[in-house]
Amino acid sequence: MELAAWKDELETGVSGPPKTQAEAAYRRLRRDIRAGLLEPRRWLRLTELRKAYGFGWSPLREALFLLTAENLVVAEGQRGFRVAPISEADFVDALTLRNKLEDAALEASIELGDDAWEAAIVAALHRIRKLPPHWETMDTLASEEQQRRHHIFHASLLAACPSQWTLRFWDQLQQQIERYQRIVLRRVAPPAAAVEGIQHAHELIAEAVLARRFTQAVEALRGHNDWSNALIREALRREPVA
Repeated sequence: MELAAWKDELETGVSGPPKTQAEAAYRRLRRDIRAGLLEPRRWLRLTELRKAYGFGWSPLREALFLLTAENLVVAEGQRGFRVAPISEADFVDALTLRNKLEDAALEASIELGDDAWEAAIVAALHRIRKLPPHWETMDTLASEEQQRRHHIFHASLLAACPSQWTLRFWDQLQQQIERYQRIVLRRVAPPAAAVEGIQHAHELIAEAVLARRFTQAVEALRGHNDWSNALIREALRREPVA
């Protein structure tokens, strides 16, 4: 995927209105899986999905296969489809690899980023100031929009990296981590200091990146999510299979 197309896809969520019923079904199911409305390990029976979402058999089946490619759905042989499970081990695995890719992409972006890259970071930071954290709203669409803006901000930091494979794999892992955040953080109360400091953390990250201070930027990125990662791991440890 070319860099411009990757950035455009992030900016719009998914490019344009759905072109087919299968794409519309994919978007609806994907949104509800990421939000936790379709719970981990839940069976995705076509009959039930057809009643709930109003799509036909073929669009739903195609959507489910698309979601298996994103590891949001698992196919279990002849038994059908389930929402992908969550676990502490899976979360840590995704987080560890995401961090490695993020560090590499950020270092390249800081070295190569131009004025347009800097402007995109500032614009993305401005947009996430407009909405409260996604766990503070029970409205699915509002939560999805805030998560999208948050994703765009973090992606904008890396957008000058020339490696399309690095960006693509980072994006997939980041989407998985965001799913954990949306599912688990609604079940636990984030510490007040973390909630109050989250916007300040974004500003510190942007400031370090725009000043081309790689080590400081990485430290700010890791500190930004330390509290949420710890909460997620603790919650999954208490309830290891979900």
